[in-house]
Amino acid sequence: MRYDVYLAAGLPVGTGVVESACGSVVKHRMEGEGKRWSLEGAEAMLTLRSLKKSHDHDLRDSWRFRAGQERVRLSTSKPKYRPTARLRCVA
Repeated sequence: MRYDVYLAAGLPVGTGVVESACGSVVKHRMEGEGKRWSLEGAEAMLTLRSLKKSHDHDLRDSWRFRAGQERVRLSTSKPKYRPTARLRCVA
């Protein structure tokens, strides 16, 4: 990072804000007794949590967009199995 340029522009360069955000956004929600997460579930939860903590009022629109993208991804994927050919009756 070019700290001198960012400091001259008045931008924060410390990691304290980022570490605090990780604690309040990620750790408190994801860790806990009995909590287990798949990668997809954790990503979805962190997306919603980040939007909520950022006070973004377009949560519903964002989630609908994400769900639509996932629906398109799942509906356009090819099957992972190879269908078997029909067998002829030879009796």
